[in-house]
Amino acid sequence: MARKRLLWQLYPSYLLVAVTAIVSVGWFAAYLLEKSHLAALDERLHLTAQLVLQEIGESLSPDDAEPLGAVCARIAADTGTNVSVKLASGRVLAESGNREEATTAGAPPQQSAAMTSGADGREMFVALPIVRGGNELGVVRSSIPLSAIRHTVRKSQFGLAGAGLLIAGCAAVLCLVVSRQVSRPFEEIRDVAERFAR
Repeated sequence: MARKRLLWQLYPSYLLVAVTAIVSVGWFAAYLLEKSHLAALDERLHLTAQLVLQEIGESLSPDDAEPLGAVCARIAADTGTNVSVKLASGRVLAESGNREEATTAGAPPQQSAAMTSGADGREMFVALPIVRGGNELGVVRSSIPLSAIRHTVRKSQFGLAGAGLLIAGCAAVLCLVVSRQVSRPFEEIRDVAERFAR
């Protein structure tokens, strides 16, 4: 019984240290994974808006609606985003065909010749102004629904959690082996001392 008691006194301590380290590393890895994923999405949204900007000529008019709509649909399909072009008046001139994006795009654009990006509670977006001759003609907006982002992040985090559980199981076995190796000499010394005492 003495040998068993000593082993189980050491094992929980080693296991606690190992699990704490694994959980800490796993949490930090999940944080970095989400951060890098959001950074990659932000870059993709910027690239999408820039691609649409390159297709826009020197002016915007209702005659540009059909060709721009085809451009938005093609680029949106290639990049997996929602794209819209709206005039300074707030009118949606072209969009990629996603009705949720069209509703969001119907809001009046920000009247500033600067890029805006962020999230509005429903989607992550980037908006680039269309500036010609110092005048802002409208805005190109690319976005991705937050639900899709959360789904991708959760899927990656579940995979990370599965790997963490596997590592934790291996660590539990390793801690048991180490505890047994560390406790064995002390248990043998204790047995010898008890024999001499008798």
